Amino acid sequence: MRGAIFVELLRRNWRQMVYWGIGLAILGFYATSVIPNADTLRQYQAVVETLPPILLQAFGAADNSVMATPEGFVAFSFLAYLLLIMLVYAVLAGLNITASEEEDGIMDVLLALSVPRWRIIVEKYAVYALLVVGIVVISYAGMFLGAAGATMPFNMSLLTVGGINIVLGVLLVMAFTACLATLIRRRATTTAIVVSVIVVSYFINVIGNAAAGTVAAALRALSFFSYADAQYVVADGFSIGSVLLLSAATVLFFVGALWGWERRDVGV
Repeated sequence: MRGAIFVELLRRNWRQMVYWGIGLAILGFYATSVIPNADTLRQYQAVVETLPPILLQAFGAADNSVMATPEGFVAFSFLAYLLLIMLVYAVLAGLNITASEEEDGIMDVLLALSVPRWRIIVEKYAVYALLVVGIVVISYAGMFLGAAGATMPFNMSLLTVGGINIVLGVLLVMAFTACLATLIRRRATTTAIVVSVIVVSYFINVIGNAAAGTVAAALRALSFFSYADAQYVVADGFSIGSVLLLSAATVLFFVGALWGWERRDVGV
C-alpha cells in the first residue's frame, strides 16, 4: 500500500514530536514571560556591549544592539538555542532514515517487501520533516503564550518568519545526515562527521561575526548558521536569498541520499 511506511512511522513517532515540542515550548514561554521593561533592556544592552565580541558570539548573540528589543532578547535567549537543540534531533532523524535500521538489522526485513527503495527515503524523510515542523510549531506556541502575558509588545510576525529559517536549517542537516549515511556504512562514523561539520560551521560563524572586515568574516558564507539562525532575521529582516540557499542545499543532499541508497549494497 502506498504510504504505508509513512503512516506506520508517523504512528510510532508522533509522541516524540509532542515531548520535544512541550519541552521547547516551556523554554519559549520562559524566554518571553521574563522580558523586562524597556529601561532594563537598555541597561542589559549596555552591560553586554562591555563584553568581548567573541564571547557574545560564542553564546549566540548575533547583534548587540538588537538585544535591546524584545524580539532580539527572545532571539538570543530562545531561538538561538532552539536551532541548536533541533539540530540534535536532525542528526538522530537523519540516521533513522537508513543507517540506524540497517545497523540494527531491521532494514533487511523492510527491503524484503515489495517496496521501491526510493520510497523508503521519501516516506521516512517526509515523516521526520513533518515532525520537525510540528516540534517548532509547538515550541512557538509556548513562546506566543509567554508573549501574551508580557508587559512589552512583540513583533511576533518577525519572530515567526525567523522560524522558517530554523526549520529549513534543521531539514538541511537531516538531509545531509541521510545522504552521508547512504555513503558510509557505519552509524558512528556518520555521526562523527556530521557533528564535526556542525561544530566547525558554528565556530566559523562565531569567529566571522566577531572579526568584521577580515578573511574570517568572509568565510561566514560557508557556515549554514549564517543562513539558518533566526537571530539574523530579527536583526536584518527576512532574506529570500537565505531561504532559497537552504532549500536548494536540502534538495541537493536529499537527491544525493536517493542516489546513494539506490546503489547501496545493504548489509550489517
